[in-house]
Amino acid sequence: MVFIYVKEQMVKWSMSMTKAAYSVRELVELGLGSQSHIRRLMKANIIPVIRLGHRELIPAYWVEDNFLKPAQTN
Repeated sequence: MVFIYVKEQMVKWSMSMTKAAYSVRELVELGLGSQSHIRRLMKANIIPVIRLGHRELIPAYWVEDNFLKPAQTN
């Protein structure tokens, strides 16, 4: 849990909220490659990119579908 203060009131913010996007640094921390490799794949349009101002983010659905879900075996 993270507590933030808004207008003199303490508000609980649950960490169980789903992510909308990951930063390059977060993908590196997950062990999915180096920053330069991830950025190279983004530039080659292999990894989808969401641009918010100067920030480049990777959609969470793509990360979850390609890396975080267990592989299905037939």
